[in-house]
Amino acid sequence: MVATRLKLLSSGAVLAKVDCVAEDALCDVQGVEAYPTLKVYKSGRPQVYYGDLKAGAIVSFLQL
Repeated sequence: MVATRLKLLSSGAVLAKVDCVAEDALCDVQGVEAYPTLKVYKSGRPQVYYGDLKAGAIVSFLQL
């Protein structure tokens, strides 16, 4: 749902989903300790998103 909304807005944002069971080393490096974890990278700097997990809230956050 988030990806569809972002595509319609032509935001340029890229979404990725990582399976931390299969990619445990990546999740360790990224400091993922709980699921779900949503990280946003702006200018190469990670920021953990703690807001509402509804699509509208995530899209609004990404548009800032």
